Amino acid sequence: MALIPREDAVAQVGAHWSLLEQLFGVNARGFYLTEFAWEPHLPALIASTGLEWLPLPITQFAPDTKGGVYTTEEQGRSVKLITALRPDLEQPAPRCLESDGDFACIVINAEDLIGRTAWLSSLLHALPTHQTVLLSEYIDATPPERLVLTHSCTRFPSQTPPSATSARILWASSRSASLSSVGAPRLPWR
Repeated sequence: MALIPREDAVAQVGAHWSLLEQLFGVNARGFYLTEFAWEPHLPALIASTGLEWLPLPITQFAPDTKGGVYTTEEQGRSVKLITALRPDLEQPAPRCLESDGDFACIVINAEDLIGRTAWLSSLLHALPTHQTVLLSEYIDATPPERLVLTHSCTRFPSQTPPSATSARILWASSRSASLSSVGAPRLPWR
């Protein structure tokens, strides 16, 4: 989105969301920005499409930033940013569910899991000990911490570039009491 004309970006987002609604009956309000290709001028463009939020690497924020929801803006249009963490796959899987705050949005490149079946299994077995929610539910229940301004970014630092077809695994883990009524783990793409 950062490198194509505004009209094309808006049309692509509109076509994508129309297809999601037709196929899955989902009216998505947020999205994953490919390769985390963020530019400071994107909030106005994103807000003009009707989208409300997206995850960005926590490294895009000030060093003292904790996991959570923040707001950024451009030309009077704002979007919410969710801090995203990339786990160290050399550490025990349950450790990636630990967070400095009450919330963690974990992003894993599917290709990074090749040959790591045991690690993924360990992670999935640790999930029931955490409350998982849809990102949209967490965002609805959590007011933004503060306004942030971020710099340009294309991916997590020191991450090898993922292929264009790689899948991402995104989920939210929360210990927030305000979300205690949320049930069992569910797919997080709404």
